[in-house]
Amino acid sequence: MEKINITVKKRDDLGKGKLKKLRKEDFIPAVVYGHDISAPLLLDKEAFKVLRSIHFSESAIINMSIEDGNAGEALPVLVKDVQFHPLTEKVI
Repeated sequence: MEKINITVKKRDDLGKGKLKKLRKEDFIPAVVYGHDISAPLLLDKEAFKVLRSIHFSESAIINMSIEDGNAGEALPVLVKDVQFHPLTEKVI
């Protein structure tokens, strides 16, 4: 299996209105949680295109680097869930 590397940004904007604004700017809000970390994140469309190359039903380990946090340190993560808009089928 090939290794997938993505870079994400830490997100400080919390709340429904701010997330709607981020989605209009073609960003995708995300959350990473685990034993050592729990943080809201922000993916750009290019990072998500890389994730779309895998099938979400499969277990694929992704190496994720956080720009504003652990510089240079890649965290191994799994995609747990992806939410889609019911009418447009865009990722929300």
